[in-house]
Amino acid sequence: MIFLQRRGVRLENERYEEIKVPVNKSNRNMLILVSILAFLILIDLGYVASMLANKDMNNEFIVGVVNKLHGFHTRIKECHYGAPNYNTHRLTDDFVGELDEFEDALVENASALYGFIMPGDLNPELPENMEFDTILEDIRGLAISVKREFSENLMASGIVNLTDDFIQTVNKYIYLLKIVNQ
Repeated sequence: MIFLQRRGVRLENERYEEIKVPVNKSNRNMLILVSILAFLILIDLGYVASMLANKDMNNEFIVGVVNKLHGFHTRIKECHYGAPNYNTHRLTDDFVGELDEFEDALVENASALYGFIMPGDLNPELPENMEFDTILEDIRGLAISVKREFSENLMASGIVNLTDDFIQTVNKYIYLLKIVNQ
């Protein structure tokens, strides 16, 4: 008889499962493999349980990035409202949508790793720059800093991948704005 139990993490209403497996020469290796896999799965469950127990965001870098993204959002909307022409008006509007999608995906990925941003955790930081072209460059710099912060952390590969895509999007808007301003 083999008993599987979770070690290191105690969950509410935890129940242990009993698995009865007859052991003979033909299934001995398979039993060892299944036991190892079950052990690895339970270790992962312990990690997930410990993450769920700590629901508050415990990564100040992410909170700081989100605060800056909210500030950029506000400045870009100001550029949108005071756009000198229709093309800039459209570009700012379209980019705000891209910025919001990036921020949402970033926070969702970070929440899986570091806990949740709760009401009252954010304090948006307005950037000093007020021109759309310099704001885009500042956003690209912020995105690069996100990539640098998480590039060595394999658990954060989702954050790195979506940041790579967002950097490409920012570059596209910098290019489009240059065309509009010619």
